[in-house]
Amino acid sequence: MKVVYESHQTIDVKLGKITVLATNNQIVYLELLRGMKDMNELIHFYDDDYKEVDHNKAMDWDGDVVADLSLEKTYSTEIIKYIDQSLTDEERRQLDQAGLEFYTAIQDKLLMVDIPLEVSFDGDIKRMMKYTQIHFPKEINNDPYGIIEADLKIHLECDDQSIIGLTNVAHYLTPDQVSHLVEINDHLQTKVLLVEFTESRNQDAYPNCDYYYIDEDFVDWGSN
Repeated sequence: MKVVYESHQTIDVKLGKITVLATNNQIVYLELLRGMKDMNELIHFYDDDYKEVDHNKAMDWDGDVVADLSLEKTYSTEIIKYIDQSLTDEERRQLDQAGLEFYTAIQDKLLMVDIPLEVSFDGDIKRMMKYTQIHFPKEINNDPYGIIEADLKIHLECDDQSIIGLTNVAHYLTPDQVSHLVEINDHLQTKVLLVEFTESRNQDAYPNCDYYYIDEDFVDWGSN
């Protein structure tokens, strides 16, 4: 996938490779963040044949996953769809029976109330799964690396081919964790783009990553 920031060099985001787009220019950083959120017209995406790809299909901008602890909510629909599609006939039968028993218990309770009320059970397993409030355990929400690794695994399991867009990663991860993230991404073969604000071309902080830098004078520096 190719990411184009207007008037700058093309960023090539590859499967299994973490790509870093860094800058020390506040204007550039703001434009990049807004563009990744599809809030301006400065960022465009193209496939390997240079055909433009719709922003919603190309990029999953998860931003600062530590400051915004809502990753599981963002992907709840995809996760539920994945679980629903992977259920065996027996598992589906068991869940349907459990749902029926739950609704029956509610209906029995309503019969004890002097109000003409009833419940309706339509066997919609995906709707029932929404009520389970799927979320990360507390230890994951307290671990920046754990959150990011879970983000990559969600994309793998849900067969989501979009670029995973993150920012401020260097604020939270140690050099060893960055190296481990590179290894995990290579194993999972997901596409990751890190947009970072840094005062210098600190490429050493991102070993084995494709690294691009835009300096304070809007000059591009690329190193793969």
